[in-house]
Amino acid sequence: MAWASCVGCSGGERYLFLEAAWAEDSTVVVVALGSDGRPDQARSPSVISGEARFVFDQDGSASVDRVVFLEFLAGSRAALGIARCGVAMLGAESRLPSPIHSFHLQTGDDAPKLVETPLAWGDHGPRFADCTPTACDSVTVSSGSLVEHATWRIQGITRVHETRVLVRLSHSSTIGPGLLLLVERPDEVVRAIEGPVQMSGAVRIGDALLLTAQDGALYRSDLELSELIPTGTVSPNLGLSLELDGRSAIGFTYHHSATYRVHGDGRAGPAPLEFRHALHELVFGPDGRAAGIRTGEKAEVRDNAVAVFDGSNWTRIPLPREADGAEDVVFEGSELIVAGQKAVFELGSSGSLQQLEQVPGPIGRNFSSLARLGQGYVLGGHTGLLQRFDRTSFCTLPSGNNESIDSLIAMSPSTIVGGWKFSRTETPQLIWVDDALPNDP
Repeated sequence: MAWASCVGCSGGERYLFLEAAWAEDSTVVVVALGSDGRPDQARSPSVISGEARFVFDQDGSASVDRVVFLEFLAGSRAALGIARCGVAMLGAESRLPSPIHSFHLQTGDDAPKLVETPLAWGDHGPRFADCTPTACDSVTVSSGSLVEHATWRIQGITRVHETRVLVRLSHSSTIGPGLLLLVERPDEVVRAIEGPVQMSGAVRIGDALLLTAQDGALYRSDLELSELIPTGTVSPNLGLSLELDGRSAIGFTYHHSATYRVHGDGRAGPAPLEFRHALHELVFGPDGRAAGIRTGEKAEVRDNAVAVFDGSNWTRIPLPREADGAEDVVFEGSELIVAGQKAVFELGSSGSLQQLEQVPGPIGRNFSSLARLGQGYVLGGHTGLLQRFDRTSFCTLPSGNNESIDSLIAMSPSTIVGGWKFSRTETPQLIWVDDALPNDP
């Protein structure tokens, strides 16, 4: 694509065509700068993309010292935001993100050319004009209803592969019959197995599914859920968390500290001593690290703290009182993200907590589940709260339901799945959340 410049137009039309230095499908913001290096506040930035051209009248722009071109990747979150919100030099909206390339053209040159130059705008850079793009702009939410299994409630979801999940259901939270569904996205039930007791935990280890039951039975199945094979007995009501090596899982519960290590072949034995704690949540991170949420004064109450294992010792790190109880934990590399009922924190390597997000009003809305999605996170909560946030912004996604959202599970960097704990329709439903730009901050 060529860039066209009108040189000395008052004496007759003369055009100089320059080959554009950016990709043809890029979105480009054009800003005029004065001799002081500041943008001309009286001249609105231009946006060019696709086949659009930029024509510059040099005679009518004597105050312009150079023209700057900011290139944004086609289809990126920044490009979508520029198309939706426009660009201005003044206003209350957020500054544009950093471009992938920036070029300038010196207007007084007899033989002008585009030169790639990084820019430092200070407080005078271009910003979005009419709105600010959010972390939700490329995110879509869809649902699947398990209509043939009305009156059952989702107790937990386990990833089998990117489009298939194992769903554990029950009629109540007390001891009673359970139902297992192997579901292909969005709501195709591939196989259903009903049993006399609920399954309290499930995990994929290699080419097998391992499941723990309310009565302490341990089962193994292939990934097609062809048959549940009893392999042993563990403590009742164990949840399962996959260890980082992917070859075993730790079985834990908030009722007691009788934890187990479960292997892919169905063998089980006592967990290493360091994991023998009563836990509501447990996750594993790099370098032998782990994190969990322990019980409070009463077993059913979560401690308002996160317990962090550094490979040798556990450390209890209290959350601020306003967090109102720890709910979920996710490792992001060496950093740990901790969701309380009212706020989300990042625990850095120094051991200090930084608040990343807090629950929006009304007060009755609480966070209950957290999962990584692309360059940010999605939070699920009571009254249908579904919120995406990153380190600079947050936005609310339409969940389509006013019930409690729980069990958010990362299926891939671009997809998570969750379920409603209860449903007014008495039909269990899955919720799928997709980010079309998962790697674009």
